[in-house]
Amino acid sequence: MPENEPQNLANIAWSFATLKLCDAPFLGAMVAHALATMKEFGPQELANFAWSLATLMFVDVPCLNALANKSVTSLQASSIQNLTNTAWAFAQMKFKRTTLFCSVAQQVVPHASESRERDLSITAWAFARVEVRDENVMNAIAESAVSNGRDFAGKHQEIANLSWAVALLDLCHKTLLDAMASGVLRSDLAQFSAQEITNTVWAFASMKYVNQPLLDAVAARAMIQMHEAASQNMVNLAWALDCLGWADDEGVAFQSIVERFLKVCSGSLGIEWITLATIAEDRGFSSRVPEFMAEFERLVLRP
Repeated sequence: MPENEPQNLANIAWSFATLKLCDAPFLGAMVAHALATMKEFGPQELANFAWSLATLMFVDVPCLNALANKSVTSLQASSIQNLTNTAWAFAQMKFKRTTLFCSVAQQVVPHASESRERDLSITAWAFARVEVRDENVMNAIAESAVSNGRDFAGKHQEIANLSWAVALLDLCHKTLLDAMASGVLRSDLAQFSAQEITNTVWAFASMKYVNQPLLDAVAARAMIQMHEAASQNMVNLAWALDCLGWADDEGVAFQSIVERFLKVCSGSLGIEWITLATIAEDRGFSSRVPEFMAEFERLVLRP
């Protein structure tokens, strides 16, 4: 085998992933070749190849098993970026290998203070997505995120990912939540996608973290982005604002969410209908959304 064969394979895979070219026959042949030469892969090639498969969502279980096994023995020599990319790749494909994530954690903890906000948030997101609860790595990420002069202002993806991750993994860290809230309030909320807005406010609600200026700002932006939001995003937003006791002084925000949900609710789960119907009843505007309430009764109460 040529000396640079692993690097060539990883580079080709990276090129296809970057260009979003998912040619299944070609990728299948490349995966087969990678399996035959996996023992020659170094940390960079392992991380890049895994990242490429995840970006294209080309899930090949034998290859992922081989990548995970080889990565476990190579992570000690990995850069912070390689650790981040490895964790993200396996989480993106929801390929949970606890031994791999434990090995990632062992390398992340001593180097968390050297990591960028992006690396911290993606690593936390990865552990949350595969539901690997490692207190040491999450505490290291949280402590690093609020130290060394870090500032999350303007970093919408990092805020959304890190907030969502700590909430899902039940990490109670008020200083981190304060930092995330401050980052949101000092950011241009127009840069947040509807999903990022929803994930952020959902995370704060899950942690019972109340910040009135944050709620006002997020709610105002969410109303502007309503046309972009999926039904689940709208339900999660309504639940979060209601859970945190947002006043809705204008009296129309929750009603607007319910009315918009009705337009895009095809295939929505019963629990989503129940959540919104409960909010409508509790907040006293159910009579102003008769079409929603009629559909709720038809589809959920009397199917």
